[in-house]
Amino acid sequence: MTKRVRVGLGLLLVVAGASGRVVLGAECGGTVTCQCGDTLDGSYELTADLGPCEGDGLRLRQAAVLNCHGHTVTGAADAEPGTTDHHPSYGLKLDGTHGAVVRGCKVTRFDYGILLSDARDSQVIGSEAFHNGNFKTRVGYGIHLSRSQNNTVQDCIVRESADEGIHIGNGSDGNSLIDNQSTDNGRENLYILSAQRNRLLRNRAKGAGAADLYMKHASENLIEDNGFTDRPVVVRGLASKNTFADNIFGAGLRFEAYGDDRTEVPTNNVVRGGRIRGKSACVEFVEAHDNLVEAVAFDHCRRVAARSLMPSSNDLVDVDLTDVRLDLAGGATLRLLSPVRVEARTATGQPVSGARIALRDIADNPHLLRDLGLTREEALGEAAKPFWR
Repeated sequence: MTKRVRVGLGLLLVVAGASGRVVLGAECGGTVTCQCGDTLDGSYELTADLGPCEGDGLRLRQAAVLNCHGHTVTGAADAEPGTTDHHPSYGLKLDGTHGAVVRGCKVTRFDYGILLSDARDSQVIGSEAFHNGNFKTRVGYGIHLSRSQNNTVQDCIVRESADEGIHIGNGSDGNSLIDNQSTDNGRENLYILSAQRNRLLRNRAKGAGAADLYMKHASENLIEDNGFTDRPVVVRGLASKNTFADNIFGAGLRFEAYGDDRTEVPTNNVVRGGRIRGKSACVEFVEAHDNLVEAVAFDHCRRVAARSLMPSSNDLVDVDLTDVRLDLAGGATLRLLSPVRVEARTATGQPVSGARIALRDIADNPHLLRDLGLTREEALGEAAKPFWR
């Protein structure tokens, strides 16, 4: 057993066993140099690469600020998950932070590159997580948000992870992913699991993997102006009231039930604008119902498919279906609709203030009519309530 005592921000002990694995790190920051396994509480600028680290890289707490200036934090990447003495390693761990910042860091060869755990209002900016995870068991993410709210991941590159690129996990709500690139990750490039009100804006996902974006049991998320190049986007399970606006879907879009449970299906999701292409089906609904695809350009699209054991209906509005085959099975229905603009004006063409308009069909049945004078933000927020019927 070896012992190292450092005098810095307090007096803490680093204990290392025969393998050299760090089990408790010292506090660092300011004038105290950070080493593998240390905890940063304050501000610190990395002046050289750190590692290889046999355990974790650095742990951030409270409102810590770390600027790596492009330097790399490297792990050992030699232990395998599932062994009795293995504990997952983290390159940078924002542990219960509030207002912390990570900037300009490269992280590689850990089980998880960057972890935000119970983090609030924190940022990971201009950083790169690459080749993280265990490639035998295919476990490990590039950037992982766990039970974390209102954080921002921006201008980051995440690539070649064993499992997923950027994972927004259970209870991680209100986060923003902006202008990131997630490529060539083992399974999914972007994943949202049981999380709400997150925003994905101008991200790019491409390369290897099963899906460019996978959403399961996720609701009220805004997916806007992203490019999903090589793999499909999959929306699964209890996924509702998600809005997809002006995205490029290079390999199709699929809404599907979770397993055999027909009650856990995507509903009330809206896809507006953008472009969709697919080698087989551009859009596919499997047991899903009451979803809407509106004013989307179909690019080299062969078919739109829907199948359901029970009666279900999904809407296509203002979509050019020339040369597109509609493939329906079971109780599935696709309604092909056109938007109708209704205005109340005087004989001289002036808008009628406070006018109320009711819409009924020939059988005198009432139908929902939405106000068309919404701003873009209001329209996105009200996306699950179409004005046509």
